[in-house]
Amino acid sequence: MRCELLALRWSDIDFEKGILRIRRTMNPAKGPGYNEGEPKTRAGRRNIMLPGVAIEALKKHQVYQEQARTKADDKWLDRGIVFCNIYGGFFNPSHVVYLFQGLLKKAGLRCHTEFCVMP
Repeated sequence: MRCELLALRWSDIDFEKGILRIRRTMNPAKGPGYNEGEPKTRAGRRNIMLPGVAIEALKKHQVYQEQARTKADDKWLDRGIVFCNIYGGFFNPSHVVYLFQGLLKKAGLRCHTEFCVMP
């Protein structure tokens, strides 16, 4: 799930129909950087219906990301990634887990999913 979210592109979201398409995953490369690939199983390639609140949150995130793109100027890597770093590139999965765990702690919650486990 984490690697699917980190590989998600804006082109994978149909805002009008409220559908998110899982088509790829992101994994750390053996050297520096990351590799994109298809999900391991056929069932991994799927469509997810999004509620209106998720669509609205993604639209707001898209506006925020456009502001980040403007601020980064020529340092921005235009890959169309939904959940990217401040330069448009891939987020480090371990850093995402760290940030997520911090948000949960701040909210007084605990996570019981694979998303919270460091890769």
